[in-house]
Amino acid sequence: MLVVGYIRVSTKRQKEQGYGLEEQQAQIEEYCDKNGHELIGIFADEALSGANADGDDFTVDRDKYYEMLDAIAESGAQAVVVLTTNRLWRSDMAKVIVVRDLKKLGCDVLAIDRPGYSIYTKEPNDFLVNGIMELLDVYETMDIKLKMTRGRMRKAQSGGYSGGAVPFGYKLKYDEAAKCKKLEIEQTQAKIVRRIFELLEGFYPWGYVGIAEQLESEGLHDDKGRFISASLVRRIVLKKEFYAGVYRYAGVEAKGEHDPII
Repeated sequence: MLVVGYIRVSTKRQKEQGYGLEEQQAQIEEYCDKNGHELIGIFADEALSGANADGDDFTVDRDKYYEMLDAIAESGAQAVVVLTTNRLWRSDMAKVIVVRDLKKLGCDVLAIDRPGYSIYTKEPNDFLVNGIMELLDVYETMDIKLKMTRGRMRKAQSGGYSGGAVPFGYKLKYDEAAKCKKLEIEQTQAKIVRRIFELLEGFYPWGYVGIAEQLESEGLHDDKGRFISASLVRRIVLKKEFYAGVYRYAGVEAKGEHDPII
């Protein structure tokens, strides 16, 4: 059978659990070799997992996935080989999209961990088993997210960094004693943050654009040599409490473990 392979990893945790791209590729190649399938290519998406809905246009947000569909259309491949179906979808929405796309091409799915799986099955028992397995995948995803949220909430209550984008003016540094990442002041950026709030406290009615222009006229730029945009000025101004040492996360407010800049 002429087939293509598809591999995906969206988190570091998945990689550690044996879902790394290299591991998936090796298992797909071994499976095709043992079963006499002609593998014409393996398509890999990394750190992507979402499905999008734009009006009536439902799509999966993965570049290599669409390259795979093109390859199937051109070659007439009969199936997509995956380690497990959750590499193609985890949510019901993503499943509907993927199954729709593959059926348009007359293509099936071969899941290494579930022999006999088919998106075309009409057997009630197979339908039930497949549904249970996919519900378990959804449960695992929800359970992971809940545990992560609880951990972040506990950390936020003590004022510790709970994840997300690192605010301008800081950088992450691993604390060996605490065995976690902590925020540390990035001095070049911090100088700009202080200057922004100095300008705001003056008598001149600065707007975000005006402040950005003033910073540029003073030759102030970030640690990578880029001038500061008005949108970045706005984000900094809106996080004034954070720069003063207050940490907020999901409704929790605490004295931050990070050193204040202003």
